[in-house]
Amino acid sequence: MLIAWIKQTLAPFSRVNPRYWRAYAHALARSDGWAPPMLVLAVLGFALFSGTAIGRLGNWQIILSLKLLTWLAWLVVGVGANLIVIGHSLAHLWRFGVWGWSRPRWWFELARLFWIATLLAFLSFGVAVLVPPKNLGQLVNAALNGLLQGSKYLIVGSFVVATIGYAASFILRRPRRGRAFQCVHYFYTLLGGIAFITYAATAWPPAVIWPNGAVLMATGIAGIGLFAGGVVSTMLAASRREKAEDMTADQDAIHLPGQT
Repeated sequence: MLIAWIKQTLAPFSRVNPRYWRAYAHALARSDGWAPPMLVLAVLGFALFSGTAIGRLGNWQIILSLKLLTWLAWLVVGVGANLIVIGHSLAHLWRFGVWGWSRPRWWFELARLFWIATLLAFLSFGVAVLVPPKNLGQLVNAALNGLLQGSKYLIVGSFVVATIGYAASFILRRPRRGRAFQCVHYFYTLLGGIAFITYAATAWPPAVIWPNGAVLMATGIAGIGLFAGGVVSTMLAASRREKAEDMTADQDAIHLPGQT
C-alpha cells in the first residue's frame, strides 16, 4: 500500500511517453467527470509554482526539464482528454434534439462545455506568465488578452446555465447523474463556495450591521455550506463508486473458471 501511494503521489512528476498520450487521454475522459478539467488546473498550478520557486534559485536547467518534459506532457494529456469530453458533450446535445433544452441533462452538458471552454481560455494565463510578453509579439499578446477577457464571460455563463439545470431537475424531479453533472457539480460547489466566502471576507466589515452585515454573513454562511456540501458529496460519490467496484471484483473472483 505504501509503495502504491508513493507511486501515485510521484506520478505527476514523472515523464509520460508520447506513445501513451492518446491512451491516457481516453482513459482520463472516461473517469470521473471532474477529473479532466482538474488535471489541467493541477498541471498549470504545478508548472507556475515550479517556475517561480525554482527560478528564484537560478537553476534554469531544472526549470527547462520541468516545464518542457514533464508539465507539457501532462498538459497535452489533459487538454486531449478535455477535447474528447467536448466531443462527447456535443454529441449528446445533438442527440437530445431541438427539445433537449427541456431536460436538465441538456443544461448540464452545456454548462460543462462552457466550463471546459473557460479552462482552455484560461490556459492563456499560464502562457502569458511562463513566457515573457516581449517574446510573444503584439498579435499573440492581443489574442491572449482576448481569451482572458472571454474566459470571464464563459465562467459566468457556466454558472448561469448550471443553475438553470439544477432548477429544472428539482422542478421536474429528474435525477442528477452522469459525468456532465459530476463535472458541473464539482466546480459549481467548490468555486461557487470559494467565491461567496471571498466576497464576504473582503467586504467585511460592513458600513452598517443591518442590512449590509446580515447580507454578508448570509453570503459567507451560504458559501461555507456550498463548499462543504460539494466536498462531502464528492467524497460520498467516490465511496459509492469504490464499493461498487469492490463488489464487482468480488463477484468476478467468485465466478472464476475452475472454482466452485
